[in-house]
Amino acid sequence: MKQQRGKFLNFLFALIPGAAQMYMGFMLRGLSLMGAACLVIMTSIFLDSVMLGFLFPLIWFYAFFDAINLNSMHPEQFQNQPDEPFYCYLLGGRRLNISQKTKSIFGVVLICIGGFVFVTNLFGVFYDWMPDSLYYLIRDI
Repeated sequence: MKQQRGKFLNFLFALIPGAAQMYMGFMLRGLSLMGAACLVIMTSIFLDSVMLGFLFPLIWFYAFFDAINLNSMHPEQFQNQPDEPFYCYLLGGRRLNISQKTKSIFGVVLICIGGFVFVTNLFGVFYDWMPDSLYYLIRDI
């Protein structure tokens, strides 16, 4: 249920990209903003790219001012706001039509990446207890 909230709590939640939108009931908008912010941070760390990290402040400012603007709208205008992912506003109101098969493939790829990172970190932790030849054999696969 969409509901305008108190200004102080809304401000505090607005400090985290997407949290204030979810606090007010705009779940899709909030999750897409939070997901975009996390994706930019993780990708910039994974690729060791400082230049990609400059996208995070843009997402943060957009999320912050969107939350403040949503909360300061007239109640009737607030209730008429659609709960759409934030990229719909960037694409001119169009939603991306992604098939179920594409979503499944994307999910499997993300799980594989997560498994790879987990196993890599696991072998890094157990490096001291593992013989060098076994460590390099597994690492170079």
